[in-house]
Amino acid sequence: MYDYIVVGAGSAGSVVATRLSEDCETSVLLMEAGSSDLEPDDVTQIPFLWYSLIGSEKDWGYRSVPQKYSHFAYKNEISYIPQGKVLGGSSSINGQNFVRGSRNNYDQWKQEGAVGWGYDDVLPYFRKLENATQTSYRDSTLRGLHGPIVIKETNGSILQSFHHTAAMEIGFSTVDCNSDNPIGRLVFSIQGDHIKTVT
Repeated sequence: MYDYIVVGAGSAGSVVATRLSEDCETSVLLMEAGSSDLEPDDVTQIPFLWYSLIGSEKDWGYRSVPQKYSHFAYKNEISYIPQGKVLGGSSSINGQNFVRGSRNNYDQWKQEGAVGWGYDDVLPYFRKLENATQTSYRDSTLRGLHGPIVIKETNGSILQSFHHTAAMEIGFSTVDCNSDNPIGRLVFSIQGDHIKTVT
């Protein structure tokens, strides 16, 4: 018997289970369909090797439906969508990138009847989740500073530096990829102490 059962041990599920278990009188079961990523020799311990996990037993291996206006370079216009089937969820197989999703998606869900799932409804929970004190956007009202998941910005490679310079030259400003309007030269976020270059 458990007071709470949390299904899915990704970033969100792990934090929910941790917070519930802070009450020593509460019993919590955290369930994950996939395997553990806690073994010292597990490849998930090396973020730079994330690409080797795509299509592995730690990936659900989802595919999109055929796309009408994109994915023309893909067979049948179908995209592969890797999703983590492992303790840590997709954060264990995506180089620790941290992207919330578009405000428009959340607001569309709310308009379609998912009350409580609009962007302004879920934003306080995103803020509670993260600690963005080590970022250039730590003063943003969209970011949390006291949560359990530490957020850092990626260091740029030489190629990424050229990409950013070109974007600035044609008028794109620098934006946080998790901001209200993520159109511009993106600043990507990652979780933890490992830095991965993203262009």
